[in-house]
Amino acid sequence: MSKVVLLVPEAPAPEVAAVKDKPKAKIAQIRLGILDNSKSNADHLLRMLTEGLEAELPIAKVVATRKGNVSLPAPKDIIDELAAECDFVVSAMGD
Repeated sequence: MSKVVLLVPEAPAPEVAAVKDKPKAKIAQIRLGILDNSKSNADHLLRMLTEGLEAELPIAKVVATRKGNVSLPAPKDIIDELAAECDFVVSAMGD
């Protein structure tokens, strides 16, 4: 399995402390959440990302949802659904 590096685009990358050896969780199947912020092309970016993750990881389920307004936070019901149904969530902007 390849290494995954996450970057936060709005701030410089913080220094990361070395990860000590910990028992690795055995994940049989991952529930992936996708939150589209409704900007142009975000759906294309998230589709490509989902396909790439499905090729590399044991994705059992994809919960994809879209915010109604790009300038407002996701409504509580969307956040609650993603929190209840997913192991992790990816959100992206387009343009």
